[in-house]
Amino acid sequence: PGASDTLTVSGGANLSFVKEFSDEIIGAGSSTTLTFTLTSAAESPSTATGLSFSDDLTTFMAGTSFSINSNTCGGSPGLSAGDTYLNYTGGTLAPGDSCSVVTTVSIPDAATATLGTHTNTTSTLTGTAGGEALVVSAASDTLTVQSALPMVTTKSFSPSTALPGETVTLTYTLTNPDTIRGYTNGTFFTDNY
Repeated sequence: PGASDTLTVSGGANLSFVKEFSDEIIGAGSSTTLTFTLTSAAESPSTATGLSFSDDLTTFMAGTSFSINSNTCGGSPGLSAGDTYLNYTGGTLAPGDSCSVVTTVSIPDAATATLGTHTNTTSTLTGTAGGEALVVSAASDTLTVQSALPMVTTKSFSPSTALPGETVTLTYTLTNPDTIRGYTNGTFFTDNY
């Protein structure tokens, strides 16, 4: 007698959704890149379509705003509410592919910015794949806003190699990356040898 079995072919897609600020710490009055990345695992059985998510900066920090730099996900990223609300709709993502929506987030100046560490969280990512509804957990990242950009400190030895008993020069370079504000009140640093 012949043998038989049943194979069930299911739809769906295994998606991940992350967002990341290009800076961990930023000075008030400046801007940072915020990238939303959507990825479909290679084993996903179907192409995801109708992908959508939103991000509301008013829940992150008052006075911030978006601008859109690029979009490789298809669909349409739109801004509203004074460029504080990003609404992305209509994205498509094939199995094994990844795409991104890249934005710039502008931070208000020190007079109006709320200093400290802030968490920015999106809505869930939704869509369909192979006739199945998709709901992917919200993405979030944190950004610390200070009254000025943090000072950058570097050090170098000259010469970079030396024999025992030779003298080397250790140079510390302190750079203020903030084009508006300076450092006062006795700037100092320590170094452990």
